[in-house]
Amino acid sequence: MVVYRRKIQLTGGSTFIVSLPKEWASSMGLRPGSEVEIEPRPDGSLVLRVSPSTRSRGLERRKAIRVTADGMKTLATEILSAYLAGYNIIDLLYGADVDPRNLMREVERARERALGLEVIEEEYGRITLSTVTGPPTISSIKAFERMISITKSMLENVAQNMRKPDPVVLESVIERDTIVDKFFLLVMRQFTLLLQGGIRPSDAGIVVLPEILYRVIAAKSVERIADHSVLVAEILLNTRREAFLSDDIVELFEYSVEIFKRASRAYMQLDRNTALEARRMVDLFWRREAETRSALRETVYLPDAAALLDSTRRIAAYSSDLAEAALNIVELRSLNSDLL
Repeated sequence: MVVYRRKIQLTGGSTFIVSLPKEWASSMGLRPGSEVEIEPRPDGSLVLRVSPSTRSRGLERRKAIRVTADGMKTLATEILSAYLAGYNIIDLLYGADVDPRNLMREVERARERALGLEVIEEEYGRITLSTVTGPPTISSIKAFERMISITKSMLENVAQNMRKPDPVVLESVIERDTIVDKFFLLVMRQFTLLLQGGIRPSDAGIVVLPEILYRVIAAKSVERIADHSVLVAEILLNTRREAFLSDDIVELFEYSVEIFKRASRAYMQLDRNTALEARRMVDLFWRREAETRSALRETVYLPDAAALLDSTRRIAAYSSDLAEAALNIVELRSLNSDLL
């Protein structure tokens, strides 16, 4: 990383000024009249960033991916990696060895998981994708709220269908997981843009930058909880009508849902006491789960009961991570306010 050194100059008798490196300014698309932002930090340093409005006009993030027939299986992953990295234009370049129909199928696979990723140009040998959803459209705060809301509905629907599974409801739980994934990737993309200076910390609900560490943990925890909702829904869908689920297992799953609700409320409100309540609920969960597993060894229940219990356990564990992320952010903000 290049470090530029500049001497402070005095102008007008009372104003300190410092010049910007020309190479950097040019690469950012800055010119006379462009706007920059200066943010004081608790450690006494200043962060200089290009105003997001100026940056969006002056900086195009373009990525070219050369597609081959052999690399088709990993194309969707490559597209999503470019999306997460912050590229706003992705060119897919291909030759005669690539079947355009197979190519478009992989493009659609990527688009199913990436919010705002659209095909804007298509011609033989090249397909161009663009991210049309920007920070002003939906912030990472709103995206995370949607993740929590959808995951909560998934968990509740699964809990309501454990004793008498309704295939229509359980299928809808599985389908909603794709929406959670979309919002998760959007959150990760916006955190990347934030660290690159493409958006302001305040646009992502960030007060101090180290929060991002715990925001990422929280987002991943919710995404994994949604995945385990799907696993339980699939188990219930494949269950024979005559199979028997013990009340202990059902009640334990319902309790894990309550833990998630408590932890997610603590996170969204950044409420220390609610986060600690969620952690105490998790401690009780471990005791109840051990008792349930012990009873399971003595009685024959649903063949997949062990797998269902594993997912229930992970829902509680990821909810615990969510509550701890809330606690850590609260402490970071407290330290920040003490330093200012």
